[in-house]
Amino acid sequence: MQGLEKYINSGDFDKAQDLYKHMDFHTFHANLLEIAFDNSEITNYTFIVSR
Repeated sequence: MQGLEKYINSGDFDKAQDLYKHMDFHTFHANLLEIAFDNSEITNYTFIVSR
């Protein structure tokens, strides 16, 4: 999960998407929810709407 959070927060959405492609959707969903609640950065939502 730390990799996903690092890539999203740094704006490296291509690497974040690569991680997503190799992850089960439910795992990704749980990880993204945890990240969003922990840091409340706008980049979490930007990643979702940019893809």
